[in-house]
Amino acid sequence: MRSRVARWAPYLASVAVLGASAVATATIIVPQSVEEMAVASTAVVRAKVLQRQAAWDKDHRRIHTHTELQVLETVHSRQAVTGSVVIRTMGGEVGDIGMRVAGVARFEVGEEVLVFLTPDPLDAGEFQVVGMSQGKYRIDRSGAEPMAVGSVEGLAFARRDTNGQLQVDHDAAEKGGKVSLSALVARVKAAVAAAPQTPTTPTVPTIPSVPAAPGAIGH
Repeated sequence: MRSRVARWAPYLASVAVLGASAVATATIIVPQSVEEMAVASTAVVRAKVLQRQAAWDKDHRRIHTHTELQVLETVHSRQAVTGSVVIRTMGGEVGDIGMRVAGVARFEVGEEVLVFLTPDPLDAGEFQVVGMSQGKYRIDRSGAEPMAVGSVEGLAFARRDTNGQLQVDHDAAEKGGKVSLSALVARVKAAVAAAPQTPTTPTVPTIPSVPAAPGAIGH
């Protein structure tokens, strides 16, 4: 397992290929606020999860899960986003072989979500989630007002101390919890309206190859 400190999480993950027993692990990233994720996003949409499917990459080295979402509302978009979108995340299970990546956004078929999206650098027809699990909110409509439920499962945050050095803060609880959906949408729109028209996109390095193992626990 490798841990990397990064702002752009999908390619800087702690990758764990699991055997018969689960391995406790976390991906270390720099935390991002709602405003930072909104500005970094190509699109922010409210959507329903339709289906997901795991498959090997072309080199048969890594497993990726492709999740299709039906777009219900476009909160923000720098490109046309209509109908449905496909999100690619690292990890998943194909047959009796699986790969798990700590901290990636995880989706359940049928759930309603609000997600921060950026184009997939490997497939122009798909998207990545900004900030790993930080960039996905589950919509809870059980109460009088729709709530957006955040999750930082599998993440640990790196913060700068008084000397400017990055230190790992394993307590990610502050990023969880609920916020009203309307308040979250308002923050996204305000952040995008106040931001420069052409945000800077950081360079995304690649992860070293990770061998798959039989009998693994999947996505």
